[in-house]
Amino acid sequence: MNILEKYLENNRKVEIELVTEDKVIQTERTGFYKVTPEKYIIYKPQNKTKYKENQNVKILVYSDAGIFVFKTKIISLNSKLIEINKPENYKIVQRRELLRAELSIPFILNANGKRQRFNTKNISGSGFSFYSNDIINKEEDIEIQLNFRERKIISKIKIVEIRKNLKADLPRYRYSVKLLSLNKADENYIIKLCIVNNIQNVNI
Repeated sequence: MNILEKYLENNRKVEIELVTEDKVIQTERTGFYKVTPEKYIIYKPQNKTKYKENQNVKILVYSDAGIFVFKTKIISLNSKLIEINKPENYKIVQRRELLRAELSIPFILNANGKRQRFNTKNISGSGFSFYSNDIINKEEDIEIQLNFRERKIISKIKIVEIRKNLKADLPRYRYSVKLLSLNKADENYIIKLCIVNNIQNVNI
């Protein structure tokens, strides 16, 4: 019995996510039902996603030790349960590795009465970085609007670092900023986006 199975045996209500490998990735929460010598059995999410036999899926198991990630295949299913093959291997991704993602999110920066458009280089629940050829005063009162597909997030920011780029193919400056006025819902939205993005990019 490996560390994943030991964890599952002792934590029946652990949350997992199924990520179907169709044209649209669908992430859903459910739970483990049973571990057997040959397979894992999970509760079927009660939604409109059409799972089927021989479908390839990615499983995410959240634990205190990190997030277990593995690919497998659906063996059989009924209205309540899904049987999946035991994985040949898996990875454990530490939560701290998931809190920042290399995502290009368009945003508007308002400073000193001037509106400028940029894209993030990376982002987390506490801040992000971006490139610009312009010098932006660190002491200015700056507000940004992050334009995600599903929502717009407005926050005051503080520039915490400015680096000068030496590569000719990049803008002259890289700015690192801290988000100052996020509400908890917006912070959780960004963190979840980072986790999903990094999990999907884990190579197994």
